[in-house]
Amino acid sequence: LAPITDRYLLVTQRGSIVVYDTITQMTVGEPLKIEMYIYSSCVLPKLGLIAVCGCCWDTRRPSQDQHVGCNVQVHRYHGLDNSESPELRWEAVSSFCCGPSTTCQINSIRFGMSRQPDGTTKQLLIVSSQDPACAFLYPVVEQSRPGGSQVLVDHNEERFHQVVYTKGPVNYSDASSDGRWLVMAGDSDEVHVVGGDSGFVAETSQYSKHILQVGDPNSNAYARSVGCQYVAFNASSTRIAVSSDAEHEVAVYGLSTQALNGTDEEGGEFPLRTYAWNLLCRYTGHLLPCYALQFCPIEDSVLLWCMEQRYVYCVDTASPLVQNKDIDLNINAKDAPTTTQIVSLDKYATPLGTGEAGLYAAFRRRLPDRINGLCFSGDRAFVALRDSIAEFPRLHKWSVDRHSHFPQAFRAAVKALILIASAPQQRVAAAINKSSEGKESPSREAVGLSSLPDVVLHKVFGYMAMPLACWVADESKTNQTDPLPAQ
Repeated sequence: LAPITDRYLLVTQRGSIVVYDTITQMTVGEPLKIEMYIYSSCVLPKLGLIAVCGCCWDTRRPSQDQHVGCNVQVHRYHGLDNSESPELRWEAVSSFCCGPSTTCQINSIRFGMSRQPDGTTKQLLIVSSQDPACAFLYPVVEQSRPGGSQVLVDHNEERFHQVVYTKGPVNYSDASSDGRWLVMAGDSDEVHVVGGDSGFVAETSQYSKHILQVGDPNSNAYARSVGCQYVAFNASSTRIAVSSDAEHEVAVYGLSTQALNGTDEEGGEFPLRTYAWNLLCRYTGHLLPCYALQFCPIEDSVLLWCMEQRYVYCVDTASPLVQNKDIDLNINAKDAPTTTQIVSLDKYATPLGTGEAGLYAAFRRRLPDRINGLCFSGDRAFVALRDSIAEFPRLHKWSVDRHSHFPQAFRAAVKALILIASAPQQRVAAAINKSSEGKESPSREAVGLSSLPDVVLHKVFGYMAMPLACWVADESKTNQTDPLPAQ
């Protein structure tokens, strides 16, 4: 899944791309047929681009369970607006074999941006490769032409850039929104973060490399195989989340900065900043491997991730309750922080309406519903299952039903406001009812909380609730669960 706008999602199926309307819960237009097994997809909304990577149909070797001749395809979409019947059209942009060899195997694809030493930025297509173990960076170029613009992905061998990952196959890469950092995760216990103030394409004097350790060396899973599947930056580029399938955990790292004075070749001083990525918290206890994850674009400390099947987790990583700790999130655990929510998707799934019929559908009904991806779109979260999409309100969004799960300080503030709203309102002071000349003016009722309908008050409470980190400073002192007082 990938958000195109707050209304539309890009849904990737095995051999096609579908646009899903979250309002009508229907697909839009005709699907885009892709003649290959699709591994990963991404969207660049400002240029109307989508990119997919995978393996060509005719190059699979089932006997060895390997895919060779992996390919990248880039398309542009048109006509996707907010009208009742948008006229979706597809335009092919480019198709090429990634890397220096046609047998290069690739695992995932992302659009990103990198800063340049001259202060400009460069739009990139980032492809994570298994063999060779690296991330390929392809420039995305927009050119003017009569009647509009033309977008190209420059895959010339002399111009694409290669960032080497020395610890094995790269499963996933992501670029920070500020263009400073590139993070790469693969089949090892290390996550590599490269870049700096001049971005991650050119290795200037400000370029640095950070190695984040994943997993607990003392655990049984660590001895078998430590690997990472997904990585994600938050919107402010100050946090990195990493999911591990072997360790059944999610780790969150935070960026710290230190200002120093550097010295040039002539002995002159200039301001210099050094960076470090430190482990903030680890979420353990999952019964199955952890896969897709994403930070909320609106509240960038809120992290959403999924297990392989059924369960989705939502955590406020800025909460003091989870800082510098290992948090056990076993679904049977009773001591999880109140800023953590675990949701089963059983009742949220909505059929996509484009699933395959016949043998495949009958076969899939006998299998547990696997979670294949997730994304945020506005303040809602969407999860892709085998033949359906699960949609539910953002898990940390306040509602009457979830009020008892919010921090005690927030519940106390809501209780005080409700008591104020329920109290009889006095008429305005006589000085307001009388004019300055002593003449009486028409009596007016005081306008306050009591004049607001419940639905408006509930909106106010919803805005009050965020961000949760502001309400949890005293959470460790009490675990009371005050119900909403009757109005």
